[in-house]
Amino acid sequence: MPQAPVDRPLTLKTIPVTFLSGAKSEARAEGNNAGWHCQCRDPLPLIGRCYFQFGGTCITICPACGRLYRVEGDERKRACHVREIDA
Repeated sequence: MPQAPVDRPLTLKTIPVTFLSGAKSEARAEGNNAGWHCQCRDPLPLIGRCYFQFGGTCITICPACGRLYRVEGDERKRACHVREIDA
């Protein structure tokens, strides 16, 4: 017989966000995912992950201003830093 799903609360950690301007902010992360606000102050949060399951990296683009971001992962592929990157 199948087991009933078990709801488990996410344990969010705070990780740094670094913008090209040198400004800093914070993101919330769980596993390989992170959420943060763009430096343009668009009210909707951005969401990114630090790796793509078939290799390569993921880039998050702010739909309001076009800034590019990459979520960096640690040795276990857990989100540990968000950086704005040059186009």
